[in-house]
Amino acid sequence: MKIKINQLNPNPFKEEINGGKLSEITIEKIRANLKEIGLMGSLPVFKKNNKYFLVAGHHRVEALKREFGKNFAVEVTVHNYSNEQALRGMTVENLTQKDSDLKDTAENLAVIRKFLQSSVQTLNNTRISKRGRIGEGQPSEPGSVRHIHDWLNKNGEVLSIGRISEVLQVHDNLDSSLLKQVQKTQAGTSEERDEALQETQAVYLARFEDKKEQKDLAKVLKDSREQRVRNQGKLITEYKNAPEEVKQKIRTKEIDIADISLAKHKFEVGDINLDRGKLDIEKHIELREAVKNLFNEKLFFQKSSTLELEKTYHYLINWIQTDLVKFLKTIETELKKRGNQEKTIFISFENEGGR
Repeated sequence: MKIKINQLNPNPFKEEINGGKLSEITIEKIRANLKEIGLMGSLPVFKKNNKYFLVAGHHRVEALKREFGKNFAVEVTVHNYSNEQALRGMTVENLTQKDSDLKDTAENLAVIRKFLQSSVQTLNNTRISKRGRIGEGQPSEPGSVRHIHDWLNKNGEVLSIGRISEVLQVHDNLDSSLLKQVQKTQAGTSEERDEALQETQAVYLARFEDKKEQKDLAKVLKDSREQRVRNQGKLITEYKNAPEEVKQKIRTKEIDIADISLAKHKFEVGDINLDRGKLDIEKHIELREAVKNLFNEKLFFQKSSTLELEKTYHYLINWIQTDLVKFLKTIETELKKRGNQEKTIFISFENEGGR
């Protein structure tokens, strides 16, 4: 059957996603093809209280309205849908569109979660184990990630459970000003691209509860010489486990997060353990291993500027001269006192260093 566009009402849940706003880019893309190929297929609708409501296809309807006017008649298929089916139909279409970005995905999942929690529904014939796997056990808690996954993917895979979990974490935890910066593509002006935050970076930042820390780290990632997002994820993991002093220096950009491994070792080197009156040089050995790893990592030299290489060189020279040489002298003196060292360690060290 056919219905005029002005008789079609939006899905009752549409208002809860982005305030009911539509994407101008999507509308214009559809509009550009309408005259050539027309509207392919009928629109799914359902009837309630003598009114017709769209299940999905809001962008298509708006494109048709702009192109042909509000009195244009479109082919529709009327379904006897419940609220749950109307929500699933709309969100599945939204989440399977190629241009669906993180913000849109987050809003769709948040609406699903709200619906499931308010309905206090449990999955029919579905049980999960204590490990979160489908099988024997208790029903999914209403609105949980597992519940959303099973409800959304009832008729086929739409989103993985891992993707649902990370997107909701971004929705719930990420600072609102950062969420506005999330951009999937490199569209827009150069200034807008400079301010943009990649989706993967947003996922990393949402793992932190402190909003100020999130904003500091967003700037840190943008300004770091390490711009490969996958490597930034590894650096963020190292940051989470770093001493507070190192974290603070990274947040204030005194240290590039790309150098966090060296910074952590530098911080720990001076931490000599005098427990039980014994010297523990384990931290020095760890630093030596870190330097060895950097030496074998050729990209370290390629990525580093001349100034950065000079700083590293002078830091290590100063560390050897001001700390290690004096430390060796002290050990040498102690060994001489004990009378069990015929040749001094320091002389062999100087000869080695003077080659």
